[in-house]
Amino acid sequence: MGLAKMFRAIVDWFQLHRPATRKGTVLLAAGVCLAVAAAAIVPALLTGGDGKKKVPPTQSPTAAPPAPIAPVGDTCAPPAGPVQPWTWLGTPGGAADPRCVGFATGPSAVLAHGDPDIAAILDLVGQDNRSVEQRGKPTVTVVAMLPLTGDAQNRPIDVLGGVYQLRGIHTALREHNGDGSDAHPGTLPLVRLVVADVGAGFSHAEAVAAKVIESGRLDPSFAGVVGLNQGRGTTSSAISLFDEAKIPMLATTATSDDLTAPQAGRRMFAWYWRIAAKNSAEAELIVKFLREVDPATKAPRAKRPFIVFRDKDAYSTNLAGDVQSAYYASPPGTWPHARAYQGQDRLALQAEMAKAVEPACAEAAAGRGYDAVVFTGRADDLRSLSAAMDERGCKALPIVAGDDLAVLESAKTMQRPGAAAALSFSDDRPLYFVDYAPTTKELWPDAPDVRAHAFFAQFAAANPGVLPSSSSMAAYDGLMVMAAAAPKDAGAKSGDALREAVRAGLDGTCGAAAVRGATGVISFDTVGDPQQKHVVVRKFDRGNPSPVVARTGVLVGPIPECAAPARG
Repeated sequence: MGLAKMFRAIVDWFQLHRPATRKGTVLLAAGVCLAVAAAAIVPALLTGGDGKKKVPPTQSPTAAPPAPIAPVGDTCAPPAGPVQPWTWLGTPGGAADPRCVGFATGPSAVLAHGDPDIAAILDLVGQDNRSVEQRGKPTVTVVAMLPLTGDAQNRPIDVLGGVYQLRGIHTALREHNGDGSDAHPGTLPLVRLVVADVGAGFSHAEAVAAKVIESGRLDPSFAGVVGLNQGRGTTSSAISLFDEAKIPMLATTATSDDLTAPQAGRRMFAWYWRIAAKNSAEAELIVKFLREVDPATKAPRAKRPFIVFRDKDAYSTNLAGDVQSAYYASPPGTWPHARAYQGQDRLALQAEMAKAVEPACAEAAAGRGYDAVVFTGRADDLRSLSAAMDERGCKALPIVAGDDLAVLESAKTMQRPGAAAALSFSDDRPLYFVDYAPTTKELWPDAPDVRAHAFFAQFAAANPGVLPSSSSMAAYDGLMVMAAAAPKDAGAKSGDALREAVRAGLDGTCGAAAVRGATGVISFDTVGDPQQKHVVVRKFDRGNPSPVVARTGVLVGPIPECAAPARG
């Protein structure tokens, strides 16, 4: 490798692996050791023994604060009628923006949402909660934290993921609680669901988390949190608060490695688990797909991929770095170049994306060099990437994307504001994306112990005319696993004791006690990750279910064994 290429590789490595924390200093290694002073630590609303919050390394302490959520019609309002004391609602935009973030609980307290899809589900959740309270059985309360109000101009598809997560969680709620009669299908406690809106991009996640913690202390049945479905800096801050408050969390589709990466030999967040495989597992499958898959021709067999990632985005930079490292680790050991883009509004994003793809398109147009683009950015940014590649004459380069683009499969089936815009990218090139699970029953073995078949039936009954997505499947698993972790004697436990029992149940979800979920086998390792979790690559098909072209991990068995939990 020449000096120029070596320098470029070091710069690429630094771009993707530069850590920045709110706690202490970090060691950077690329032949050089630099001590980087961390930015001032934002005072924790809840503190641990050292008075500080733990924040994953890729979160930038100098990032600009999130922009206010722009009003686009998907507003919500305080619930009508009396509410329980455990209630908080806020409108960050004031009277000019009636959208609210937060939550409401009680027999009839649900957010009055302006989005018809969300409003319909929330109404059903309210009915289910009233039924649970009337049955007088042992009950635990679970909070679902999701983005349910968004920025339709710049992030039209962001809320779509939240809608599908909510559909999956509600499907699990209905199945777990049964038909509302006294003949509950199992010995586990019933579940009352509280839905919390954190806003587009999890922009208000930390504030909502603080209120959940504060208000949860008033509810002895509060067992834990599910959702937390995006790997962003704001999500990490919320996770840190919940961890310090000793509240169990089960994330559905957050995949950033840093959320479970041990620090100094200790578990990052002792109260955090997740359903989806982490980015490093996705990266290994992406590289395997790039290098090996063809047989006539499922594509790509790329010898020189070019990586495009969103700067200062915890998920995107982490996955890009993982792909770089995994590609370099596989023969013949080449180091793929990477370029970052930024931009919040559509025009700025388009200009940034044009700069990012220029090197790849320039060489591809000359008939040499790069033969695939690995895109680890957000689904809402895909149309800008596609347009930039079209303008620069590299229409033939295939795009292989991370799991954030799995939401496009949902966008095809729902008539929602912004979905059409998010899908307005060119079909001139093949598009592949990582997904959490096969989403059609034909791709699953026809066996009685395959949970996916029960999910497909339950989802169809609860969501007439709506096709399931991997996001809804992961969310379904999140609530089912959280409910299964609740103690059978939940009526005799409350508050801290209840949540400690849930934590023990989640730690014990492995080996013989693993859960066969809608997304595959869920058997947690020592840091809260699912072991050998099933992951697939799909080729995007605008008019049909996108076929699976590569896969890895355990779908139905054998089940990974348990290991002693590593405590934080």
